[in-house]
Amino acid sequence: MRASKATPFARRFHLFASVIDRVFDRDTTLQGAIGPAWVGLASVDREALRSEFRHFTIASWVANFDNFAGEVFRVKPDIRSLSAAGQVVGTEFFVPGSDLVKLSYVLRARRRLAGGGCAGGRTISHVAAQLCQKNAGLLAG
Repeated sequence: MRASKATPFARRFHLFASVIDRVFDRDTTLQGAIGPAWVGLASVDREALRSEFRHFTIASWVANFDNFAGEVFRVKPDIRSLSAAGQVVGTEFFVPGSDLVKLSYVLRARRRLAGGGCAGGRTISHVAAQLCQKNAGLLAG
């Protein structure tokens, strides 16, 4: 986040890519967004969607964090179990001079995040908004 606009977009993309590839389970997120039609897609189409969704996800983060003003992103220590569905991890995003934004993520197998943050109508992305609406009961606890 601190790199901001002073660092070229391509460089910030590269910096975010390594973190997003390691932390997010984009396959689960993508399958959840597409729904039952996913299983009927040809493997070449799935791979094309995975590639485009990766690029879209990383570019969205880079575009949304283009100006550092002291923001702080914290992972809360309390994790709530969802049994076989995974765990809910709470986070807080603080921008000085603004309200604290609390976001919940679903932590799936392999300790990777699926979906985007959900918090009272606020989300990280359009795909996250769709999945938050779909999983509202799980996240409400």
